[in-house]
Amino acid sequence: ETFRLLFTRRMFILSPIYFYTGFSQPYQLETFGNVAFSARILGLQLALFYVCAVFAAYIADIILAKDRALIALFLFALTSIPPYFLAFFAHSTLFTNTLIFAMWGFSVNLIQAYSYWLIAALYKKDQSAHAVALYKFIQSIGWCLGFLLLPPKRCSPSFQLFLVAFNCLLAILLPLLQ
Repeated sequence: ETFRLLFTRRMFILSPIYFYTGFSQPYQLETFGNVAFSARILGLQLALFYVCAVFAAYIADIILAKDRALIALFLFALTSIPPYFLAFFAHSTLFTNTLIFAMWGFSVNLIQAYSYWLIAALYKKDQSAHAVALYKFIQSIGWCLGFLLLPPKRCSPSFQLFLVAFNCLLAILLPLLQ
């Protein structure tokens, strides 16, 4: 039953979101984090990333409790797309890099909350456990492929950035078809 859902139109549309929740973080935390920050302050930046993730969970609760999915998706776009442009073009100052990290921390947790909300909203109770299992399956594939791109000798940071940003755009645009 679980893998039968994998080949449905709905899961095809939602898969880029699920994949992104795993695929984005190896680039964000490892590749970008190690290039943008010294080893001395990376731990503080990672803490900021996850503080922003906690805040995103709170905001997601407020928005999604009112069934405002498009607002959540728009907020995800607003907090995920600009950091990719900044990472590509302005990859230099501590302030800019900290802002990028904070926005990614917020956006990645927002999209994860949105993913679970979508499952609850779109799947009947008898299918929701299968849909959650597929979400975690697809997310884990994203994590695996994201980490396979590391280290930068294997895949350049700029190409990793392109792949993750492209996946982000798909994760934003495809749900609009649902």
